Amino acid sequence: PGRTHARQRMNESTKQVFSGSMAGIASTIVCHPLDTIRTRLQTAEQVGLKYNSPYDCARRTWKMEGWRAFYKGFSSPLMAQAVYKSVLFLTYHKTQTLLNSLSPLPSKPLSSPSSPSASPSQSASPSPSPSTPSPSPSRASRTSSTNASIQRPGIGRVMVCGAVAGGVNSFVVTPVELIRNNLMVQRGSFKGAGLGEKASNKTSVSSPSSVPASTPTSASDSRSKPGFNSIPKSSGRTHYRGPIHLASHIITSHGILGMWKGIVPAMIRDSFGVAAWFGSFELSQRHICPHVGLSGVPGLLFSGVLGGVGYWIVAFPMDTIKSMVQVDVNTSRTRSVASVISHLWTTNQMGRLYRGISVALTRGVPGAAITFAVQRKTKEVLDSFDSPRSA
Repeated sequence: PGRTHARQRMNESTKQVFSGSMAGIASTIVCHPLDTIRTRLQTAEQVGLKYNSPYDCARRTWKMEGWRAFYKGFSSPLMAQAVYKSVLFLTYHKTQTLLNSLSPLPSKPLSSPSSPSASPSQSASPSPSPSTPSPSPSRASRTSSTNASIQRPGIGRVMVCGAVAGGVNSFVVTPVELIRNNLMVQRGSFKGAGLGEKASNKTSVSSPSSVPASTPTSASDSRSKPGFNSIPKSSGRTHYRGPIHLASHIITSHGILGMWKGIVPAMIRDSFGVAAWFGSFELSQRHICPHVGLSGVPGLLFSGVLGGVGYWIVAFPMDTIKSMVQVDVNTSRTRSVASVISHLWTTNQMGRLYRGISVALTRGVPGAAITFAVQRKTKEVLDSFDSPRSA
């Protein structure tokens, strides 16, 4: 019996890993262009540019660099999603399991245990398995126990588990975002931007509208390497051919730990942000969806939207600080969170912390909705494969 129980626990972890991966990949494909706009707005001054609005940023990016520019740095976050969301949901699941073992939750009767929509919190929980642990090693008895009761953690516990998951996940996401952000803010089409595109044949001279008035432009400084539409030369930034070139430059210049530049703001952002992400999702599932008659996929999507909004409202200022720290990749000195805030305060630029938040919220709506819906439905499909063997 002990071996059977261990095997089932391993299978549950595998399901969390696979379903989280599918959710992350789906959300990245849909939302990466919005991430590009957001990052460019956050770091415009540091690369010698100025945008009037998110629309202006998108319009000029499309005009000067084409649609592929919106997917610059795409390959690294796409590949990383197999680890990124897997770590997030698996750590959430394991933290719930640990807390439940230390402080078991009371059981509550279900009105209709066989119906996924009978209990919105059960049907849409981002990690349902840790909420319904069973000491029985038998799959059949565990199923019977789950049908008889549901152990639902409080919102506070949900947020604690989310904070732990976000903190752990920051170690995974920081190197990916370091590569992604520096490629995103690099202007010009080039081979290796993450989509395998060929060098652009568009005009090699940057449009005067994309360069501050004080920045001189000429044909001689408009192209630093073949195949590039250059960013302003005054920005002093190295041009990178793609993720591998950039990663090699960082490791050579700063050592392997240089890949974790920005880890402190990333950890602060994701600890608080992911806590709000899961917490907002669960609040919606328990207190909003039942009152407006939402269940199933519509309920998942609606709660995912609120989860995304909750994340970005809490996390956006620290996300801006992280982006500002990370795009200084050419400097040997790492700016601290305190030094960035001090600089913004003394230069009356505190409002910059929320620059691009409209794009982030717009991205958070489909991103979180897709993530929760795909993760949950994928998990349900994986669970259904086991049901015949439970008979």
